[in-house]
Amino acid sequence: MRKVFVSFALISTFILLQSCQKTADEYYNSANKLVEEKKLESSIQAISDLDKAISLNSKFAKAYLLRGKTKFFIYFPQKVIKEQGKTELLKNFKIDFTIDEILSDLEDALKYDKHLKINVLIEKGHIYLADKNYELAFKDFEAILEMEPNNRVAANSAIMSKFFMNDTLGGKILLDQLIAQNPNDAQNYYNRAVRRLINLNDKKGACEDLNKALELYDENEKYLYENFNAELNKLLKINCNN
Repeated sequence: MRKVFVSFALISTFILLQSCQKTADEYYNSANKLVEEKKLESSIQAISDLDKAISLNSKFAKAYLLRGKTKFFIYFPQKVIKEQGKTELLKNFKIDFTIDEILSDLEDALKYDKHLKINVLIEKGHIYLADKNYELAFKDFEAILEMEPNNRVAANSAIMSKFFMNDTLGGKILLDQLIAQNPNDAQNYYNRAVRRLINLNDKKGACEDLNKALELYDENEKYLYENFNAELNKLLKINCNN
């Protein structure tokens, strides 16, 4: 009877331990929530959860994608601090990633799920932009636009890449094409106005675009970034109310 009781106790303990172990999906979901907080400490914990998810499922494409994105979220501020020569701010910071590590995660995501191609290209493009590799960034955004011509993020990032490459004419052509495709999009006119002010020395054209953006502005358009209207009116006041 005692042997039966011991065996039953061992089986019960095993079942309890199994039930306490998280699945790969649970670790991924936990990481996703942490990433949404957009905080350094939460992001570090998210990577730990994603490491566990991948250890349980080595072909977990979305976990690789999220881990790559999260590593970049941690990497980029460090890069800026180093470029500014303020390395003393990093003396107690133990987490460090390389571009190659981040790209490796993104490549694994695509390897295990071809449907993530656009997501991967978006992330790669932004990593190349941050790393000032503008030609490779443009190549990735261009590849997205071949598949999804109306992809707003890719279109605006491709334009940004062109201007960073000092291809002012190329950037202007893309801006004009984007507005021709979406003539009722307030943000497109705003973006062209900014480039006209910064890169094209075209204040008159910029003011026309800003006024058009104000005319089209709709606070219910969810794609518009926070404080869009305030920024729009600020630029109008500074540049066009003379």
